[in-house]
Amino acid sequence: MSIGGTGSLLRAHRLRRGVTQRQLADLSTVSVRTIRNLEKGSCGRPRTETLQLLAEALRLSAADRAGLLGPASTGRPSARPPEPVDRLIGRQAESDLLTELLWEGNDRFAAVLGLPGSGRTRLALDVAARLQRRGFSVHWQHDGKDAVTGGSGPSLLVLDQVGPDDLRLDRARELLAHPELRVLCTGREAPGVLGERVLRLWPLAVPVAAGAAGAAGESPAFEFMVRQIRQQRPDFVLDPRRSAVVAEVCRRLDGLPTALSEAAQLFALLEPEDVLTEVTERPFDVLGSGGTRLRDALRAERGRLDPVSATVLARLSDCAHDWSAAEVPGLTGLDAGACLQAVRALVERGLVRPAGPAGDRPRFRVLHLLAAVDAVRQTAAVA
Repeated sequence: MSIGGTGSLLRAHRLRRGVTQRQLADLSTVSVRTIRNLEKGSCGRPRTETLQLLAEALRLSAADRAGLLGPASTGRPSARPPEPVDRLIGRQAESDLLTELLWEGNDRFAAVLGLPGSGRTRLALDVAARLQRRGFSVHWQHDGKDAVTGGSGPSLLVLDQVGPDDLRLDRARELLAHPELRVLCTGREAPGVLGERVLRLWPLAVPVAAGAAGAAGESPAFEFMVRQIRQQRPDFVLDPRRSAVVAEVCRRLDGLPTALSEAAQLFALLEPEDVLTEVTERPFDVLGSGGTRLRDALRAERGRLDPVSATVLARLSDCAHDWSAAEVPGLTGLDAGACLQAVRALVERGLVRPAGPAGDRPRFRVLHLLAAVDAVRQTAAVA
């Protein structure tokens, strides 16, 4: 396919999905400039991994993906991962941990798990870039084709967005026979590879006090969202009123980076208080196609809970403050042992998020967005 034909096809898919170039950039981690030049046919031959990221963000069918990639769909990606287009915020500890684990080689298979929009791919990009700077050959894979066949020197294979039944995991198990290969995968569930190291990726930490600009500024979610807003409105100036609104938006969206990025676009269209109203009353509509995916994921994770864990979740959802695992029996009236197992299940399913430590005791809150899942269901039933 010609370069111009690729650009026309990309534009057609984007318009069919109903997203702007900016929205596609946020979903795919490909820069707006690259997308614009691709659609204009003025950026030379596009890189395979760039088209793969765009196809994934647009959620193309297998046939549409093959049409967009053309000869690039052979399944043998470049030795370079996709380039990050923004600064990593609030994930330095996780990036340090994964980079050192894979660098040292005692742990050769690592999995980053989390809800859609939690920043799994962005974290993997950062780790891949850091290992590449240390001399690793990096291979980024989005489909079921073979990406690496061995070779000399340390290598990293990144399997983005895989599940336990993904065929790519079978190939990764075979490739681990090569002692210098490391594998990093992202997904929602543990892949079940012997010896895997699992990192559960929390949402970004949110502001802890409404209306406290200083406290808000120390929150990674707040910092991330302000950065996203200023990409839409470079003249956006924080004052106490705006800081309070942005902080509350961060809390309402539970610090999920993709959700914050989508909501930030509304600040170019609406007054801050109106943005907060939209986020509070219709959060999944604000998030577009990503909102549907997140809502379905939350509903599915809750549906997988055992009856006791579901009961604990329902009772904790009515709690107006954060809580520790030790406080759950008193809040729910259930057995302490059962409550501990229930809290573990809620953590593993991503249905609660940290609310900041109190001394040495971690504290949690139920996701605000879970209430919105129920609101959507109730609205549909009434209609």
